[in-house]
Amino acid sequence: MTVKVRVQGGQGVSAATIGLLESIAESLLSHEGLDGRYAVDVCFEDAVGIRRVNREHRGVDHATDVLSFPGETYPGGTAKAFPKRLKRLVEPETGCRVLGDIMICLDKAAEQARTYGHSPERELGYLFAHGMCHLLGYDHCGKRERAAMRAMEELAMGDLGLTRDCECGDELCRDETK
Repeated sequence: MTVKVRVQGGQGVSAATIGLLESIAESLLSHEGLDGRYAVDVCFEDAVGIRRVNREHRGVDHATDVLSFPGETYPGGTAKAFPKRLKRLVEPETGCRVLGDIMICLDKAAEQARTYGHSPERELGYLFAHGMCHLLGYDHCGKRERAAMRAMEELAMGDLGLTRDCECGDELCRDETK
């Protein structure tokens, strides 16, 4: 299985970081039990840009750390339960299933890395994993759903050795509930 992370507006985002995001996506897809070729469009924004998008699309007038725009919905389940819907995502030019778009606020990622004592790479990786889980149909509205989503995020992050390294003692940091 392969995943191509296609970057828009990646000011200051290195090829190594893009490689890390692709590895996280591949780990998540593997844990989801999916194979094939996939693509994800990622946009890196500042706080002003993501605030505008958050207001326009969600009616929430503040900057957030990550937004996801899935290419498909998976009612009552996740992508693995809907192979026909996944087939609809195939982009004819590349043969990849385009899962959707993820927008990450670099300002928020840097701020949260400092607050939680994480490396910037770990924080970007976590935000991307969180966004990818949404593209795969995971959510965190209920306790059970939040636990399933968190488990997927932790599996992918653990596969790459990006474990929680915060020592600040903040409950939000330990739980990282979004």
